[in-house]
Amino acid sequence: MKLSNNTKKNVNQKIVKDQENAKYLMMLCNDKPNIILRTEFGIGQYKFIKFNELKGNLVLEFNLLENTQFKDTGQIYENMGKTCFLSIEQYLYVYGSAIA
Repeated sequence: MKLSNNTKKNVNQKIVKDQENAKYLMMLCNDKPNIILRTEFGIGQYKFIKFNELKGNLVLEFNLLENTQFKDTGQIYENMGKTCFLSIEQYLYVYGSAIA
């Protein structure tokens, strides 16, 4: 299947826009690497590790931090493990909630 010039242009524009969005997202993650998440097993603090791909989607990878201020950390670790993946939308929601 051959793509038209218009389709190629749209694909290229999307790639450039995605790269620009990723750059700004990386700035946010570097500026605020720690987030607090409420899980079904309690509240824990997580630190941004890197961007990752999960089932073809860009996700943000976070690790659970051992923090004595959050008493549920052990329970979260036992039931969910130390790694958490958030979609871009989920991260922006958490980020927006934290600064509101």
